[in-house]
Amino acid sequence: MKHRALVALGCLVSMLSTGAQSYELSDSFRINGFGTIGVSTNDSDRLQFRQSPEQTTGVGKAEFNFAVNDVAGLQGRYQLSETLSITAQGLVHYMGADAWDGDLDWAYLTYEAPLGISARVGKFRFPNFRSSELAYVGYARTYARPPLVFYGVGGYENVLGAQIEYERCVGPLDLGLQATFGRSRNDSPIRGDGVHDELESDDIKILSLRLEDSRGWLQVAYTELTTELTTIGVRPTPVDRGSAGVRMWSAEWQVRLGDFVHEGGYGKGLVDRVQPDEKVFYASIARPFGEFTPYLLYSYKRFSDVPGPQLPGPRTGMPRGGADRSSITDEIYSFGVRYDFRPGLALKLQFDHVEVGAGTNRLSLNQTGEEGSHNAVSLLLDWMF
Repeated sequence: MKHRALVALGCLVSMLSTGAQSYELSDSFRINGFGTIGVSTNDSDRLQFRQSPEQTTGVGKAEFNFAVNDVAGLQGRYQLSETLSITAQGLVHYMGADAWDGDLDWAYLTYEAPLGISARVGKFRFPNFRSSELAYVGYARTYARPPLVFYGVGGYENVLGAQIEYERCVGPLDLGLQATFGRSRNDSPIRGDGVHDELESDDIKILSLRLEDSRGWLQVAYTELTTELTTIGVRPTPVDRGSAGVRMWSAEWQVRLGDFVHEGGYGKGLVDRVQPDEKVFYASIARPFGEFTPYLLYSYKRFSDVPGPQLPGPRTGMPRGGADRSSITDEIYSFGVRYDFRPGLALKLQFDHVEVGAGTNRLSLNQTGEEGSHNAVSLLLDWMF
């Protein structure tokens, strides 16, 4: 804890002394940094609060946890020529149980072609939502944490492959079309019985459309892939669970109404055989008053009540078919305020009321699998340079 506090203090002093500007190491090379430090407390031991479903432990009753929100990252961009550049982003974030994880979140080569066409090759986040690439960058959003429970689909968040994008102006509108192709691999969190799932796909296809003008923006996307599912730890050898088709429709938008800003997002995922259909949604309203921006936020993740076929063997962390899933819903009611007291620095205070569905282990760590609710309060400092 003492070491983390010293690191955080060093980052803060660095930001204050540099005016929160990016570092131009040369005409071709630029570095940006970002991070979040803070504290959260909770009013329940049975339902523990987490910043991310990936975290193995949460915040218990009356505990003041100074690690659950913490993340730090660096992004570097090197301009090879007028048309070629390399971008990479690495980050470190808290995973629970005093464990930290480092990840190369982005690493890609970009080619800027004529006529508004560009191409990227490498590793990047799933572009289901416009805010997907900024899921770890707290300073870039109004709220204390990402409003959606996940930013990928079918258990994946990153793609290794290629993207082609076309951008042009059509009257007052900025139009963007993007196609993504690639592969991905991920492991589910380890469950209480020591079992986890290995997910792999090599046929990812994502198409997206973006529209933007002075009043706001809209992005819609469609994702399709086939995932291979293997359960690890239940037997001496891995158990092959076969393949499942995955599809997702998603949309995210922002609308400016005078001094008010409304943001929202919606996604519907269909995973054949493995789990019922699922939906994610969020809606918010914010209104800045000088340096202060109060906001209201509502979000949910919901599984349909349509039973799906039961897969043999142990359960994964995802609900499977066979039973009525109408109660499998997490709802989060949040309100808070953001205070931009200095360029590149923002202080946020957020209250979350979480309604937890039976058997769920997503944002909340559910100790018994029973329905319930709990409340959490977080005070965070986001920074960017």
